[in-house]
Amino acid sequence: MDHTTSDASSTSKTLESEGAPTPEAVLLAVANDQRRAILRLLNDADEQAMAVSELANVVAEHTLDGEPPTDADRRRVHTALHHIHLPKLEDSGLVAYDSETNRVRDVTGELGQELLTVIAPHEGDEHYNGHEHK
Repeated sequence: MDHTTSDASSTSKTLESEGAPTPEAVLLAVANDQRRAILRLLNDADEQAMAVSELANVVAEHTLDGEPPTDADRRRVHTALHHIHLPKLEDSGLVAYDSETNRVRDVTGELGQELLTVIAPHEGDEHYNGHEHK
């Protein structure tokens, strides 16, 4: 018996039964600059999960090309994260978002790192690169 074929078949069936996201859903999720910034931040984060408020601050700064965000900017970005970007990333299987605790974490593993590596050369995102978040 070929265990490799059996294991691959088993994994494929598991992904199908869990409703794995389609390539189209993943590509649509990473088509937005703010969602790509979220993925990079979560991928680079030292902690397991990040508070949405912290994420909103860094994404707001990214959106403003490195300028300090105002409270209104932070609220606007936080609202967009909560209602649009995090649910879309979660639906595509790229993050886990807990709206009860307002924490989000990267669940892509190696796939996410590869995806970010492929996207990076096509972005002019000097403001995020090298940004340290705490």
